[in-house]
Amino acid sequence: MLYREAMRILGVSYGTLQRYVKKGLIRTYTYQVPKLRGKKNYWDEDIYALVGHKLQKKRGEREVAAYFRVNRRTRDGERTMLEQKGRVAGFCAARGIQIQRQYEDWASSIQADENGRPDWHRLLQDVMLGHVAILVIDTRCRISRFAWTEIEQLFRYHQCEIVVVNGVVDDPFYREEQSEDLARQIQALKMDRTLPA
Repeated sequence: MLYREAMRILGVSYGTLQRYVKKGLIRTYTYQVPKLRGKKNYWDEDIYALVGHKLQKKRGEREVAAYFRVNRRTRDGERTMLEQKGRVAGFCAARGIQIQRQYEDWASSIQADENGRPDWHRLLQDVMLGHVAILVIDTRCRISRFAWTEIEQLFRYHQCEIVVVNGVVDDPFYREEQSEDLARQIQALKMDRTLPA
């Protein structure tokens, strides 16, 4: 990753980032590809290892949680859920992070009611009650496709940090989910426009 992303993830200044490099805590190399040639790459693995260390120190009495979601309970959905849990577990294990609470839902990301996503509501309550210090998720869209910034700010307000394992959605199942959610959202907007004022 480039320096701006590394600084954002670690929550440090450029000077501190360079001190970590000098101490050997973060490895770097110079890009050779045309668009990034000459720019410095900071190793993702080293950045996230430092995040794991920082999060463990920050946690205190509160717990680390993980949230999992897929749109539907089908054979492909169940396979995707297992893969999602495996990626999060592997990410945490490699960084010495132990998950104490798990939440999972089988519903669309645009379904926000308590009946549709009961574990999402349990998680929200636990965050607001101060029980969760860290939430680990596979991708942002596990939580929401349309309100990520607002949710992230809400969690920060309650001193809960969200750690996203995968910044890019490349899973075909996730992409299919995204198409379905967008179609549902467009349909809902069309219905809203046809309702009398």
